[in-house]
Amino acid sequence: MVEHGRSADLLSGHCTESTRVSENKNTGHHASRPVPVTVDFGREICCSLEAAAEREWRVTNGIGGFASGTVAGPATRRYHGLLVGALAPPLGRTLLVAGLEETANYDESEYALSTCRWVDGTVNPRGYINLERFRLEGSCPVWTFACADARPRRQKQEGMARDRPRTRRTRVRDCGPEIRG
Repeated sequence: MVEHGRSADLLSGHCTESTRVSENKNTGHHASRPVPVTVDFGREICCSLEAAAEREWRVTNGIGGFASGTVAGPATRRYHGLLVGALAPPLGRTLLVAGLEETANYDESEYALSTCRWVDGTVNPRGYINLERFRLEGSCPVWTFACADARPRRQKQEGMARDRPRTRRTRVRDCGPEIRG
């Protein structure tokens, strides 16, 4: 059995399905089937700004636009943003939405969900310290945060039609916090 095709590049966050090729020993024919690639990081990666900022994700919209960034949140490349539109395809990508500052209010406490690294090296807010898990569901990145006993989630959606960013926020537990941003 031979594996080939694209796989998850965990440093760049480019994740696709790889193809597993197996040869039927009786006929000599090859059969291909997609093999899902699993990307799932826990606190050991997510709570380390250096480790989480090295890992990147990207969601495309099929018309030349995309959203991309790091697991931790701070933009480390000029094309990182929640919406990069293809205003004059095939070139002409324009950063339309760089990011959002998000917080969760829960049980009279405020929890940062976003992270910014400023030019002087200051990191504020420090949402990565509340980041419990990052994973891909298909090709959509999902962040799960720990805010006391609540676990709010943020998920980038596929198919950002007409260059509109789509992010879904959910409460994992009924007693979950209100997410603003």
